[in-house]
Amino acid sequence: MIKRLLAFVTDYCLISLLFGILEFYVFDLNALTIQSIGYFYVFFFFTMMGQYILLKRTLGEKIFKLQVQGKEGENVEVSTYVYRLFGTLICLTVPILFLIVVFPKRRSLSDRMSSSNVKTRIV
Repeated sequence: MIKRLLAFVTDYCLISLLFGILEFYVFDLNALTIQSIGYFYVFFFFTMMGQYILLKRTLGEKIFKLQVQGKEGENVEVSTYVYRLFGTLICLTVPILFLIVVFPKRRSLSDRMSSSNVKTRIV
């Protein structure tokens, strides 16, 4: 569970840093507007999808040797990642939902929405 948290924080920090640089130097947006938050959600979604499509996992998952698998341990499809990202975006909007992972099944909202699990990758 700690590895998952660290992987998410790594991904979130890298994406936030990249968005902050783009926002400040390229788009000249005010960081506290609703429009800017909406742009961040869109940027977050497409950045994460790009990582999933190109690397088959995020940088945080790669660093901490985690892998997303289906319920039966099979590889997951892109549609599964879309559901996972919607779950993550919902949790970013309502942060208390991140605590779902402490319930007995140890599955996050993203896991539950996409019918997947995160396992430690042995390689």
